[in-house]
Amino acid sequence: MTEVTTEALLRFNEPAVRRVGVPGGGGVSTAADMALYYQALMHDPVAMWKPEMLTDVTSTVRNSFPDFMGVPANRTRGLVVKGDDERSHMRGMGRTVSPRTFGHNGAGGQIAWGDPDTGLSFCYLTNGYDQHELRQWRRGAAISNRAGELCPVTFS
Repeated sequence: MTEVTTEALLRFNEPAVRRVGVPGGGGVSTAADMALYYQALMHDPVAMWKPEMLTDVTSTVRNSFPDFMGVPANRTRGLVVKGDDERSHMRGMGRTVSPRTFGHNGAGGQIAWGDPDTGLSFCYLTNGYDQHELRQWRRGAAISNRAGELCPVTFS
C-alpha cells in the first residue's frame, strides 16, 4: 500500500484540496499545457531557470531505488530519466525515445515526458483511474512508443 490510494486521489476533486497545492500530485492541466511545460524544460525560452539547475533537474539521477515494480527509479529532483539500462523501457517512456528522455508517470495511467535528443515532448492524460498496474504500465509504454516514432532517430 502506498500513499496513492483511491481515496487520496478522489480528494483532489474537492476544491479545498485543490487550493492547497500538493507537491507531487493533484496537478490540474491539459495535455497540451503539460507538453509545453516539457518544451520549456528542454529549451527555457524565457530564461526562467539557471542552465545548470535545468541540467541537474532533467539529467542527474539521485535515486535509483526500486520502484513498486522493482525497476530502478532513476529519479532526479522530481523527474525520472529513462536511461539506457536493460529495464529503461519500464519507466513509462517506452523503447522509441532516447535514454536522455525525462518525465514522469502519473497515478492511474498518466504519462508526460520530453526527449532532448529529438525535441519532442508528449503528454497523455485521462480523467479515469486505471487501478490495474500492469495494464497502466503497458498502455503508457505503448502510447509513448507511438509518440516517440513521430521523431525517429537511432540511439546507440
